[in-house]
Amino acid sequence: MPANLVNELLLVFSIGLSWNAFIPVFDPKAPAQLLLSFKTSLASSVAVAAIGFGFLYYGPISGSVVLGIGLGFSRLWASKATDPAIIMLSSMSMLLFLARL
Repeated sequence: MPANLVNELLLVFSIGLSWNAFIPVFDPKAPAQLLLSFKTSLASSVAVAAIGFGFLYYGPISGSVVLGIGLGFSRLWASKATDPAIIMLSSMSMLLFLARL
C-alpha cells in the first residue's frame, strides 16, 4: 500500500471517529458539562487537526475526498459518539499519522 494512501486512511479514521463528539460544540442547547469535558476537547482538536492536515498535505481535491470519506465513516459511529474508546482510537490514528510524516 502506498505511503500516501496509508496516511490518508489514518486521517479518514481520525475524522470519522472524532467527528460525532466534535459536533455538539456547535449545538446551542448542548449542556455545559459536555462542552467542557476532556473528551469533547480532545475530539475537537483531533477533528480540526485532521481536516487541516488533509488539506495541507494533499491539496484541495484529495483533502476534500479525505474529509468526505471521513464524514461518511463517522455515520457508522454516530451512536457511540462519546465513548472514550472511540476518542482514543481517533487520537491514536492521528498520532500514527504524525509519526509517519
